[in-house]
Amino acid sequence: MNTEHPETDDLNDYLLQPQRAAFSGVRLHLAGCAECRLQLAALSSLQRYYPSLQTASIDDALQQEIADYIDGSVSGEVALQNIKQDPAALKAALHYASHSAAMNEPARQEKAQSQKTSFARSLVSSLARLFEYRSSVWLSASVSAALVMVLAV
Repeated sequence: MNTEHPETDDLNDYLLQPQRAAFSGVRLHLAGCAECRLQLAALSSLQRYYPSLQTASIDDALQQEIADYIDGSVSGEVALQNIKQDPAALKAALHYASHSAAMNEPARQEKAQSQKTSFARSLVSSLARLFEYRSSVWLSASVSAALVMVLAV
């Protein structure tokens, strides 16, 4: 069995044309990989219920242009010109801008989570020390004796 999982784009393409000869490796992998079969079923239901979610493939030149934009190696003037000329470029830029802040979010969430975890551990440790505190036997015995005398009177 091939242990390398197919890319999501390959699974999407497989759903559109499962009998293509190029997908023989995907078919073989799916036969032995339950995880990929589950992913394929999820993609299939998404395509069935939300047909507008179909993805369009991009050529290598456009993919490189997008990578250059993300890396910041495209000048602002060239990027602005591309956005003005192509509505899809505007859509891609807006999509990237909306997600760029969220891409940094997990690190902040992880830090906040570790702070919460350390506070919780500190609290649990303090409570454990409090309940582990035991007074001397003579103190407990004398308090008990005093209570018995008060109650007897």
